[in-house]
Amino acid sequence: MDSSLKQQESILSPSISEYKVGNGKANGTFGELLQGILPNQKNFMVTFPINLFSYATFVPDVSTSHISVFPQEKKKSEILTKIILSHFQIYVGGNLIINSDIPEGKGLASSSADLVATAYALRESLNLPLGSELIGDFIAKIEPTDGVMYEGSTSFYYKEVKIKDYIADLPEIFIIALDEGHKIDTLEYNKIPKVYTPFCPSKYEHMLSAITKAIKTRDLEMIGQISTESALMNQKFNHKSFLPLMIDLCETIKGLGVAIAHSGSFVGILLDPNSKDFIFQKNQCYSAIRQHGKEPRIFNTLASTKSHPI
Repeated sequence: MDSSLKQQESILSPSISEYKVGNGKANGTFGELLQGILPNQKNFMVTFPINLFSYATFVPDVSTSHISVFPQEKKKSEILTKIILSHFQIYVGGNLIINSDIPEGKGLASSSADLVATAYALRESLNLPLGSELIGDFIAKIEPTDGVMYEGSTSFYYKEVKIKDYIADLPEIFIIALDEGHKIDTLEYNKIPKVYTPFCPSKYEHMLSAITKAIKTRDLEMIGQISTESALMNQKFNHKSFLPLMIDLCETIKGLGVAIAHSGSFVGILLDPNSKDFIFQKNQCYSAIRQHGKEPRIFNTLASTKSHPI
């Protein structure tokens, strides 16, 4: 390295002695509580964080500029790493290791969680001033994404990767779900134009206002009602064959409502784990889902502090 480059590195990069192994962790989501378009013609979602995570570890290596990512198929995280290093003009390579609990291609924000966890790992490793907004700006260069760089539930412009409003931490909600089985490439899916009827933007605006109030006041019934309505309105874009069955089952057991991965394959019934009928509702769901040839999957909102095993 010539003297001018060394001088540039010393000015723009943290001291090599400050580099360390960095770790990052980001949550997935159970699809979205609400997704649609607003009168400003921007596509939005209301995020639904759950207790599944992606974990990233970055091990810097000052002897090389090469970035190795494990598993190798995590190409988006490799791209993000290079974007971040270029932005901060840091001349260091290293190994990025990603482990995730989140199923891929199912609409549970696996890719978003990988990317945000990667950004967090680099931030810790290289002592970077890397906040949520800047992380979103970097990710926007790669793909539309969920707002998992923000805590709690938010209204989020997912194509622009910009937060609209922070709403609140979610109340404790138990989700018993099934996977319809297919995989969806979110990047390709979001390239497909969605044709909305003229009344849709104002309808979604009203629904956003209602669910925002419901989350803030912890009105579980209203959260479930709006989430169910959003799932039904999404049928023309990503049809769920099991949605009618799950809605009927939810109504039979008097659950809160249903939620879906709008750009994925999961359909879930929302239950209040503090309800006196919770055990009965859970067991009925579990039995009915299995009777229809599917294996139930269990999720909890990220705000949940209790465990409710089957």
